[in-house]
Amino acid sequence: MSETDSENTKTTVRINKLKGTQNYAVWSRNVIAHLMSKGLLEALTVVISSDIIDKDKTVGTKAQDIRKVQNAWSEIYLTLTDDVQGALSPAAADAFNPDAMLLWNELKATYDEGDSAQLPRGYLPDS
Repeated sequence: MSETDSENTKTTVRINKLKGTQNYAVWSRNVIAHLMSKGLLEALTVVISSDIIDKDKTVGTKAQDIRKVQNAWSEIYLTLTDDVQGALSPAAADAFNPDAMLLWNELKATYDEGDSAQLPRGYLPDS
């Protein structure tokens, strides 16, 4: 369960945990909406090694990016069942080096059957 604060009004948002392919489509749409409401959706496209360490960024911007990635990773990870958490690669499950994009992409590759939510335009990483 996650909480959002909108104009001094607390709203509790309940996202059912990801169980596997059977609820991935609904889960992914709910998580995208939740991350969007918290201003964290862009963290799904931040490549840790290059985007955050970009020499042109100020220290404050780098720290904000790191916090967004950490917060987005936490929000996603907490919506996974124990079984899904246990099936993650060590890199995707690493709480000490959280990578929201890696976690999101691994979950998508593992559980998406083609009917899931897509990131909105403007949030897609350059390929």
